[in-house]
Amino acid sequence: MSLKQKVRDFVCHTGRYPNKRLGQNFLIDANILPKIVSEADIEPVDLVIEIGAGLGFLTSEIVKRANKTVTIEIDSFLCETLRQQFSDIPDFTLVEDDVLQLNLSRFFLGYDRKNVKIIGNLPYYASTPIVWKLLKYNQHISCCLLMFQTEVARRIVASPGSKDYGALSIGIDYYAKAEVVLHLSPNQFYPVPKVSSSLVKLTLRPQPKVLVKDEVLFFQLVRSAFQFRRKMLRNAIENGCINLDMEQMNRVFTILKIDSNRRGETLYISEFAEIANTFTATTG
Repeated sequence: MSLKQKVRDFVCHTGRYPNKRLGQNFLIDANILPKIVSEADIEPVDLVIEIGAGLGFLTSEIVKRANKTVTIEIDSFLCETLRQQFSDIPDFTLVEDDVLQLNLSRFFLGYDRKNVKIIGNLPYYASTPIVWKLLKYNQHISCCLLMFQTEVARRIVASPGSKDYGALSIGIDYYAKAEVVLHLSPNQFYPVPKVSSSLVKLTLRPQPKVLVKDEVLFFQLVRSAFQFRRKMLRNAIENGCINLDMEQMNRVFTILKIDSNRRGETLYISEFAEIANTFTATTG
């Protein structure tokens, strides 16, 4: 029986249609499931945390390879199905909760970061806050395989100068190396979404890509630069989300020989770090 038919049978027998409010679009291409697991390079000693198990199609592939699988599912109705389906798997744990409300640290105990991996077909309405939460666990997680709307995936891996490059690109690059490993069409999901999807692999860095003295200031500068992306860098910062001494900022541009007439979308992450660090050093 195809996975699409399994979803239809589930709907027929339970009367429960995939929940739009929770962003439920189940991956029904059976050929893709082992590819996702393969991209995660799962070893027998690994802990895999799955976000959003749905009907357990991908879960079935994960439990074949991982030492321990923790599945987080917010839908209580689906959780009952998952409990029945995986009740005979000794190293399987089902957590009925919203991943955004969970303290994930308790799952990492006893595992080296290289053996902790995250896999998730994320609800697209919550994909950005979920990935930001996961990145903050960079000391505990080695990689994440996450499904995003293709438009968001392009922004994640974008390079300076491109129209997709922005605060999200820099924020993720700060914590992880990102690459798109698979593109999927709407027809590979059920119900069929209105957008295409892409699987992104995030290899988390043990330490951030750039050293910044004031992380808050660094991210404030980045957000300001892209909040007004059509403005020149100096004007974007002046009109952005922070109140800075712009005379001092002009001196920073001079010291670093950075043209303040450039737009933020042309700056590399290293240049934003230099601006933040030099501003901190000259005002400290």
